[in-house]
Amino acid sequence: MRFGTLATAGLVALGFGASAHAATLFLSLQTVANPAGSNQFDVKIFARSDAPESAAGAGDGGVSGFQFDILSDGDSKSAPVPLAATGPNFAKVKTEFAVAPADFATQLVPQKKDVGVAELYPLDLDTDLDAYAGSFADTNSGFTNTTLGKGASGLGALIATEHWTAGNNDHLSIFTTGAQYYNFGNTTPGSGFRSAFTSVVVDPTGGFLTVPEPASIGLIAGVAGLMLGRRRKA
Repeated sequence: MRFGTLATAGLVALGFGASAHAATLFLSLQTVANPAGSNQFDVKIFARSDAPESAAGAGDGGVSGFQFDILSDGDSKSAPVPLAATGPNFAKVKTEFAVAPADFATQLVPQKKDVGVAELYPLDLDTDLDAYAGSFADTNSGFTNTTLGKGASGLGALIATEHWTAGNNDHLSIFTTGAQYYNFGNTTPGSGFRSAFTSVVVDPTGGFLTVPEPASIGLIAGVAGLMLGRRRKA
């Protein structure tokens, strides 16, 4: 997959909605090795909004929802862990949402599939599996958490955790469509007091699935054995 071109495609797909001011969505992936399974990783999705409070009143500017797609950059290296071993949920990705259902009633688990042209990723030419069309949104109009991820720095808010396996060192890239934030100043009919983010910035340093090579594992074991022998002699 060609990351730069696909990132541009993601921004084009995002589009621009009615907005009183510019606002950027910052996305980050953090990967943590999961000791529960061989070569398994917890892939954590963080989001942050820099939207200022609107003149209509305090308490807005937070993320109200977006679709997230996580694509493996390698070919037949990494794969999402299925939600279930058999049945319809085998085609879904094992995912835990961190946002409360009372605040964001719509929470859709990603699909486990190889994305392509049909999903607006024409340059995803590899043949490995990806996590497509996970999403969350506030559809209850309760406006109970309108400052999700709002802040000037840091990772922002944890949105969800996906589970992946890696057969080798690999990298995952996240893309988004339909990202919106709460904007009480947007009174356009049908807007729901929300506006589209005008830009998306993705942290390129996250998303690495680092699995030691067999030779490296042997070297580590050898060094550990040597150190243990030295301690015993001492």
